[in-house]
Amino acid sequence: ASNQSALAVTAASLPLPGNAAQETGGNLATIASALAGTLTVTPEGVTSTPTGFTITTGGTFQSVAAASASRDGCLVQNTSVHVMYVFFGATISATTANSFQVAGNGGTLGCYGGGIVLQDNIAVTTSTTADTGVVNVN
Repeated sequence: ASNQSALAVTAASLPLPGNAAQETGGNLATIASALAGTLTVTPEGVTSTPTGFTITTGGTFQSVAAASASRDGCLVQNTSVHVMYVFFGATISATTANSFQVAGNGGTLGCYGGGIVLQDNIAVTTSTTADTGVVNVN
């Protein structure tokens, strides 16, 4: 398929800890050779669901996406002019101090990085009632 890409895999490109030789009982070279070659990667297609939201009370966090163990990714976009605070976890635990700040006028924050997808509840707030944003989950 046209959306596939081939990646060369070598012993040097493997994400192994510094003491891998010791942890593998001296078999690191054998393991690396067995894994070396070409790896074909095909991105997984998913259907996303974009949903607009409006801040009902400035300074108060509200949930914009429920926790989901099947979430493959998400993106929050701030369509207001004020900084938006985004928290992953229980809404009651959200504060501006423990949240991500997303710039106004189109700033975005995703929930995927380093091979990990945050599947927690997504709660947001801004300083002003009626500010808006979009959350896209898949």
